[in-house]
Amino acid sequence: PETGRNNRLNDAAFSIGQLCAGGEIEDGEAIRALHAAAQACGLNDYDAEATIASGLINPALEYTTKCA
Repeated sequence: PETGRNNRLNDAAFSIGQLCAGGEIEDGEAIRALHAAAQACGLNDYDAEATIASGLINPALEYTTKCA
């Protein structure tokens, strides 16, 4: 059954991605923390990696577009 874990991880990755795009958090630190959170709530690695990547990429694109 759908528990919303993936959606919450995506929201968290998007929020943290905004901080990464602004240079406030290092990408590697953000990815490690998000992976740890995904594992703690029982998401498999495949789903977690795809969700984290999606959440982190979108803010970076928005940031570079606004600052260009």
